[in-house]
Amino acid sequence: MTIVGPRKVKGGAVDPVGLYGAEIDIERWLPIRVSEDGLLRVDIHDVATPGVHKFGSNPDIRTGTVPEDIWDGGGVYPGFIAAALPCEILSDDPNDDDGDTGANTVEVQGLGDDGNMRSVIATMDGVNPVAIGTFFRIFRLIVLTAGASDGNEGTITARTIAGPVTMAQILPFVGQSLMAIFTTSNDFSKAHMVELIAELRANTAQAVAGTIILQARPTGGAWQTKEILEVHSYGGEVILNLAHAPEYMPLTDLRMRAIAVSSAGGLVVSGGFDLKCVERIIPS
Repeated sequence: MTIVGPRKVKGGAVDPVGLYGAEIDIERWLPIRVSEDGLLRVDIHDVATPGVHKFGSNPDIRTGTVPEDIWDGGGVYPGFIAAALPCEILSDDPNDDDGDTGANTVEVQGLGDDGNMRSVIATMDGVNPVAIGTFFRIFRLIVLTAGASDGNEGTITARTIAGPVTMAQILPFVGQSLMAIFTTSNDFSKAHMVELIAELRANTAQAVAGTIILQARPTGGAWQTKEILEVHSYGGEVILNLAHAPEYMPLTDLRMRAIAVSSAGGLVVSGGFDLKCVERIIPS
């Protein structure tokens, strides 16, 4: 997740986690302009509005494996758990250890048990699990520091202690998770979707096609398809600018999913989306 904007909170203090976009004494609405067709549209280029950028990649989707979500773990993403649980992080390579050649520290970003943004910096201990506290959602991992190899040498996994259920992972030497998965937080009163992107790439020279959807699930509700992107030819990308900027309320789950691909030999499918957030009123 990338947050755009200054890191100040109520009273002018610097937000140490960097999860807020601007001062939040009052609710700040998205900048609006009137387009040539007379409709009100969101100005997505106002960088002062807090923004979230999510992107992911699934390295191998085939005709016989759909549906699959757009995340680096492959298959259907399992991490939309029903309630917050204690979590841990570990690697499958012993070199991902503080003071060793692999990843030394990793930042974990997600939502806590209150539905607000939460960020934890974990000191890695190789293949030994490190407790990272309670999370309701985890939607990004980032390698912050590493040894001589300048990256994570193994697959790093954040998971629930009970189960366990994988919440996010980092593939070897990638440096961060790749997941078009997100849940809107209680920190904001709503979030507006402003852009979607989807891309296909064939492993061999062949004509390919795929159907990628954006789905949303409100709190206590069911998954609903909100947008559909069709990608064709020998691979390529589709970028969809959402001038109407549909809104999503707090604690809405979002995922991008491939529901059809034309190749039995496997496709790399990538996707992502951009959100603009509206801040809550904080009483004086």
